[in-house]
Amino acid sequence: MSNDVETAVQSWIAETQMRTVQDYMSRGRRLEHSPEEALAGAWDCPDARVGEGA
Repeated sequence: MSNDVETAVQSWIAETQMRTVQDYMSRGRRLEHSPEEALAGAWDCPDARVGEGA
């Protein structure tokens, strides 16, 4: 996968995750971690990495 495509996909994933966190919180639910920590944790997940293991 080209770097441009990989960068675009990673950006889309980050935006989608942040929208999910914002939706979750807007429903009155509390997070165990800040949105930034939740997003950082998602990047540590092998399934969230683009172009690896495929």
